[in-house]
Amino acid sequence: MRHSTNQTGGVSGCLFPAILLGALIWTVTRSPGLALFTALALAGIVTLISLAQQDRAGEARRRYREERRQSLRSEYQKYLQSDAWKRKRYVVLRRDNWTCRICGAKATEVHHMKYLRSHREPIEWLISVCSPCHSRLNEGNPGDRRPIA
Repeated sequence: MRHSTNQTGGVSGCLFPAILLGALIWTVTRSPGLALFTALALAGIVTLISLAQQDRAGEARRRYREERRQSLRSEYQKYLQSDAWKRKRYVVLRRDNWTCRICGAKATEVHHMKYLRSHREPIEWLISVCSPCHSRLNEGNPGDRRPIA
């Protein structure tokens, strides 16, 4: 059986379905009773091959999405270490008088209400929060992410 493997590991140019088609034609000429069985077997095998190829494509998409997520997370971590973020963080803390906008305690962190991948979020999208409130905001329900002031 001749075949070649494509980039996603799928088999292309596989002769197996063609061989089965030939067997179906031979069976029809020899025994009409077996023709239906052979046709169903061929359809089943073609379906299995198609499902296997879809599964490999789905796995490739999942790997790509995970790599992309890791890349974005890495970029975001670098941004949080940048001077631009440190300046923006200071401006937000000063704007909110170093007070948590959720509970009124002393704010030590800044929370993003919305995110931009370009890291050019406007100051209005940022709020000063204390560490416990920041943890709750990041782990809680999106409906809980509203400042009190």
